[in-house]
Amino acid sequence: MKYSLLIILFLLYHAHVFSQAPDWSSKIASIIYSNCSDCHHEGAIAPFPLMSYEDAFSRASDIQAVVNARLMPPWPADPSYNHFANEKVLCDEDILAINDWVNGGMPSGDLSQEPPPPVFGNESIMTDPDEIIQFPSYTVPQDLDDYRGFVIHSNFNEDKYIKQIEFVSSDPSMVHHLFLMQDTSDVSFQKDMETSETGFPASGTGFSPYSELICGWIPGANALSLPANFVFKVPAGADLVLVVHFAPGSIGKTDSIKAYVKYDTDDDVRPVHNERLLYWFPPSLINPPFFIRQTR
Repeated sequence: MKYSLLIILFLLYHAHVFSQAPDWSSKIASIIYSNCSDCHHEGAIAPFPLMSYEDAFSRASDIQAVVNARLMPPWPADPSYNHFANEKVLCDEDILAINDWVNGGMPSGDLSQEPPPPVFGNESIMTDPDEIIQFPSYTVPQDLDDYRGFVIHSNFNEDKYIKQIEFVSSDPSMVHHLFLMQDTSDVSFQKDMETSETGFPASGTGFSPYSELICGWIPGANALSLPANFVFKVPAGADLVLVVHFAPGSIGKTDSIKAYVKYDTDDDVRPVHNERLLYWFPPSLINPPFFIRQTR
């Protein structure tokens, strides 16, 4: 009788835990779709999709492990120290919900009531851009990290003021990140002309020290819109330099990147300048003797 009572209590306890676990449709789907799916969808840079209950169910233990370790979503900055625009950091409530969902058996809930998964495509979401800047197509020749620079003449006969910009890759699975710069010298263009291949090697200090960073992009990021009256200034006649880090595993794949741009007038605008945290050219501190160590 004693053992029977214990078994009944054990079953009742676990039935209660399961019944109290959040389900996919009412809670977990919105967390995954908002924080994970922009990189975890077909054709994106993540190695598997998270676009449905079935996707998440099959990866539940992995999801639980990486969110508890705060490895995903990938956000290296410490949110307890400072905050940045567009940061992706799961709050404690969301992490607890994921743990409760996994530990509770991953209930689906009413799948007819789940929020619709986000829609992704290799097309711009910007309406009525002022210009579409097409950079050269490039086929990755090696199964290694490949940093490549591409230069085009802007042909701007007057200063331009970028207020919105969106990058669209024809194959986001290839792209780890990219930087867009402007160069008023001829150095970047000459580097491009020195090679017979498309673009030029741009790892480390392989591009012009006269180039000025405009902005960067990673797959999954949305169009960048600056606050009212803030702009990126591109001087008349400047060359546009796109430096792309193509990820390992991209050998034989071809990518073609477009920048969709909206401009502002030069009336009452304030140019924004992105400064590199560490100087990239000799004498540079990017490589030794400068180290950043994680202490926790």
